[in-house]
Amino acid sequence: MSDPRITASAPRRATLAPRIAALTIAVAAAIAVWLIASAIGVRLSVTSPLVGTIPIDLLLTVATAVPAALAAWIAVAIIERRSARPVRTWYILSIALLAASLPPLLLLGAPAETVIALAAMHLAEGVPLIVLLGRTIPVRPAAASPVSAGAGLSHGVRP
Repeated sequence: MSDPRITASAPRRATLAPRIAALTIAVAAAIAVWLIASAIGVRLSVTSPLVGTIPIDLLLTVATAVPAALAAWIAVAIIERRSARPVRTWYILSIALLAASLPPLLLLGAPAETVIALAAMHLAEGVPLIVLLGRTIPVRPAAASPVSAGAGLSHGVRP
């Protein structure tokens, strides 16, 4: 007889390394976009009426990319436990959230090249998180419906 603690934790251990890799790749992608934008001379800063001009430096990029990636991991963990169709739910939710993160960039009042660089950062981090974390979600077998399981059928004739 197998130990239920071992079998219950095995799937979690199996997804740990791929999820860490997904977060690392996503954060590295956001950093890469920042480095490229900075190298080509894009002035990465936004102006807020509440706090003035905010420079988007490498530290701020990392300080926002890491918590966003961790939030995605937490979302996957919650979806896995709560959803009957976790893969589908993850893709719908994560794509919707990524899409919703882009229009507010247009409201920053920043130059076009800054908005493009920020959108590229969102996409560079979001797409790998969506795809790579989605691949770590265990697929649940579809529940058999009464008709497909043969319930209520007698010699192929419906009652």
